[in-house]
Amino acid sequence: MMLSYKPDPITLAAIGAFVLIVILASLWVKPIFENPRIVALEAPLYKNTGLQLKDGENYTYSYTTRASSLDITYVVHEIPGCTMITIVEANDTPAVCLDGTGVGRSGSNTSFIEPAILLFKPWMLALNDTWRWNGTVYLAFDGASEHVSDVGYRVVRREVFNGRDAFVVEIKTIGGEKEYDWVDADKRILLKALGPGYEVKLND
Repeated sequence: MMLSYKPDPITLAAIGAFVLIVILASLWVKPIFENPRIVALEAPLYKNTGLQLKDGENYTYSYTTRASSLDITYVVHEIPGCTMITIVEANDTPAVCLDGTGVGRSGSNTSFIEPAILLFKPWMLALNDTWRWNGTVYLAFDGASEHVSDVGYRVVRREVFNGRDAFVVEIKTIGGEKEYDWVDADKRILLKALGPGYEVKLND
């Protein structure tokens, strides 16, 4: 299934730590092509739990690169049929509405279509000790598309991180770059992400 979403350059610039976002940042912030958008082709995904985010919860993450650092806070609101996530520091960024399976308006399960919800990705609801998944990312523009990367996901181990049982997920792009995500095994939210030149960590 082909899924598309017009990215918000402000959001992407604020959350551009993850590896494919870093790769594409120059295209998103200063588009070379007319009306560029990210398109994802995903393998089937079988989820073993539902969305665990609850009304009134908030999560603050520290984003650290070689050159800078910042904190971003996500707030969860419940409305009928929707779990909304807003970013405190980005009032002009639209809230993301998730259904019970964790999917937003794009319908995507990947990490790249809904950058505003970095604390949670729908694929996190499918994790188990032997989980593997894959997808392909394209940049679409002017009626054409350009292959960007194939992305592979796999659980490499379980460990206790800051007192929480966590899945450690390896995310590997076609170029060999790797990111490791620590995902809370119960809450299914991001605890930590570590990649080339950056770290994202949930503040206690």
